[in-house]
Amino acid sequence: FRVVGMDSPTGTIFVRPNKAVGHMLEPSEEGSSTLSSIGNVLTLFVVLERVLAVALPREHETTSVQATVQELCRIGAIWISARDKRHPQNPPKWNRATELQLQQEVMVEDDAAIIRIHSRPPRFPSFSKLQVVSKNDIHGFWVVNKPGGCPSHATVDNGIENVLAVVQQESSLSYATLPQRLDTETTGLLLVATRPSFASYMCQLLASKTKYSQQLEQSSSSNQQEVMVESSSKPMKPITKKYRCLVVVSDNENNSNKKELYHQLCRWRDSRHRVTHYLDASSPAPKRFLDTIPDDETPPSEAKKWQLCQLVVTSVSQPYTVCISSGGSSSNYSSAERLCKALWGENQPVVAAVGTKNQPPKYVLQLEIDLWTGRTHQIRGQLSALGAPIVGDALYSGVENPNNILLKDSSARASNRMALQCCSLEFKKDPMTTTTTTTDTSNETMDEISSSEESSFYRFHLDQAWWTEYLQQYDTEET
Repeated sequence: FRVVGMDSPTGTIFVRPNKAVGHMLEPSEEGSSTLSSIGNVLTLFVVLERVLAVALPREHETTSVQATVQELCRIGAIWISARDKRHPQNPPKWNRATELQLQQEVMVEDDAAIIRIHSRPPRFPSFSKLQVVSKNDIHGFWVVNKPGGCPSHATVDNGIENVLAVVQQESSLSYATLPQRLDTETTGLLLVATRPSFASYMCQLLASKTKYSQQLEQSSSSNQQEVMVESSSKPMKPITKKYRCLVVVSDNENNSNKKELYHQLCRWRDSRHRVTHYLDASSPAPKRFLDTIPDDETPPSEAKKWQLCQLVVTSVSQPYTVCISSGGSSSNYSSAERLCKALWGENQPVVAAVGTKNQPPKYVLQLEIDLWTGRTHQIRGQLSALGAPIVGDALYSGVENPNNILLKDSSARASNRMALQCCSLEFKKDPMTTTTTTTDTSNETMDEISSSEESSFYRFHLDQAWWTEYLQQYDTEET
């Protein structure tokens, strides 16, 4: 075998056979890594052990290479590409290596065989904090409360620390899939389909929602009169997701920016105004969100990449002042200093972002948002474009905007928590099913979770977010 490529930033290593049986990995005179024959049967474990020992000798000073190989395989960070012997004419496929395969002999006669090793996979320890809100085993879905820092589904270098894997492991389900997903940093309600029939039904609902969004876009582009947002408790849309978030706003010397934005948000809340931006879908993250499509980018070939984004602000809290502590005992902190420490932790680079007592103050506002269109990073991008980035959002706090106050560096995420939560989930019941049995699973925060099956909609709601207690403490201290 020979190491044919290595990506240093990600620690990804590619290894392929030299068409010889019974090899071990040793450095060659040219400095590349090859396997020289010793006449023994070669297992996948031996190949991986030798590759890591030579390619990344400094990575395993405290952990043995053997333990590292087993852990990488356990979490799904090792892949094998090979042709199907039954259909050799088909192109090779990538599959995660299993722990059983570690002890199997490596077949090197396949020219297309490649082993890919993700030697530095990201870890997501918060996956263990996943909470099951509700189970409906008859119709085939679960609703879970996803913690921040946990992917919705498997990543290429970590296949077990995610929502879908946890649900499958806890339930021993033969089928589970995600009709929709949440960003890794986002917390809150997430729907898991546990039956193909329910997954198909959700696809129909999402298609109806997409058609609804397209009608909104056509109405907006043709300058037709804006449709009033419904005030009924039943959503017009077949599926509705609402979000709760904390945004941060800075003041200028005249104290005007906070007042202007706060009053603007309140006016939008009272009028149920649809806040509108256009997303440049072809842009890399952080994506571009603009108030209008640029005049020089409106030819037919360019117009298709701009996607309409609309949300409605349904709730605006009072402004909460935050500032960095000037030192001393924490018992002497003001409410603003205590809240800042709770949200951003001890990270000093935030000083330049949040400010001190001698600088214009910064504020956080809690918003609740009804998402009308579902675009990539929509809430994060739209709020950032308004000059109110979400607390803890390192990606969109760096968008070029004079009102942004968080750092472009990821160190601004001191607490490693983004203050964005999917707090409400509503979707229409399948009219083809008549029997409804839903089991709510008790857990430590069940008093914060409410669900109901009124009328023709399933409704699930979270009353609190991870930052709620900090705002409540601020209110208590101020009163």
